[in-house]
Amino acid sequence: MKKLLLSMLVLMTAATASAQWAVADAPNLAQNVKNFSELQKQVGYLKEQKDRLDETLDMMRKVNSVISSCETAKSIIERQGRLSEKCIDLVTNKKLGTSTLQTLTSSLDLVMLNNTRLISLSRT
Repeated sequence: MKKLLLSMLVLMTAATASAQWAVADAPNLAQNVKNFSELQKQVGYLKEQKDRLDETLDMMRKVNSVISSCETAKSIIERQGRLSEKCIDLVTNKKLGTSTLQTLTSSLDLVMLNNTRLISLSRT
């Protein structure tokens, strides 16, 4: 019973709530609008810079691909040159039979053909 009386007393003496009117701060609102427009400009500039950086990255990747293709072609040509030198050494220093010479020639033709294919693949 005491609890009921105490709670009734608290409810009766509670202060009434009052609301405030909304206050509009015109200068602050104007500054916020100005800040927002500046932010939009900065975002536009950043997008332009990102696009330029993306283009530069694409160019660098293309250059890297070309350099890689050139290195591959150079390696193939150097290997082909070493192979030719060894074959010339074999033919001049050793007396090879006709069948061995034909086998060597056909093997060299296959290697040259494969090297040509590898070089053409590295260009694409």
